[in-house]
Amino acid sequence: EVVEFSDLEAWLDPDGVVLEVGPKTLQSYGGSQDQGTATPTAGGDGFDLAGNVWKASEVNKRITADTVLGFDMRASDLGEIFALGFDTDFTRTAATDAATYIQLGGSQSMSGVVATPDYVGGNKLQRFEIPVGELFTGDFDNLVFVGDDDANGSTSGRFSQISLFERGALTVDGEATRVTHAPRNQDRGTAEVGPGCTDVTLLGNAWKAVDLNRTITADTWLSFDF
Repeated sequence: EVVEFSDLEAWLDPDGVVLEVGPKTLQSYGGSQDQGTATPTAGGDGFDLAGNVWKASEVNKRITADTVLGFDMRASDLGEIFALGFDTDFTRTAATDAATYIQLGGSQSMSGVVATPDYVGGNKLQRFEIPVGELFTGDFDNLVFVGDDDANGSTSGRFSQISLFERGALTVDGEATRVTHAPRNQDRGTAEVGPGCTDVTLLGNAWKAVDLNRTITADTWLSFDF
């Protein structure tokens, strides 16, 4: 289902969504560390990781203070470390790389990771939108996906609907405000600002919010085209 709003004043970084990671772009990463597989999903919008797996996809992306990493994930076995992160030279350097990694679960902790958001578990699909630009910035060549499990290689999980984008803003009543997801566990869709920056299109199962900081009185009116 597609819903359109129009006649809104808005701006969005011209790059918009700059990354769509597909299974064809994945390469083995970490040398002998990678002994697992990445299998395309039936819909082609993601991939299943299995075994003791380290894979990377080339992104060539500059992470700015406004960059957000969005993805869906589900896992029935998080292995020892289930994570994703950014790399600059296609070489795994444990001592420094963790500073750009986000661990989503596992029986072990990756030392030095910058974020550890909670995955609900139970092979349930969960949407994440992580403001990575608030954690680190810089130029990166690859996005790395980790399902590390040296003990028995039983990791089983999926990444899908992966994107990197710059946070945009809507101008509401003359003030710019960020577009965010709300609530986090319900929002699995996207909000796209049109070329003329006068309309917003909601795609998928989308729940979005903006900060208004307004007091609603008995005389307040909300006006929009739909």
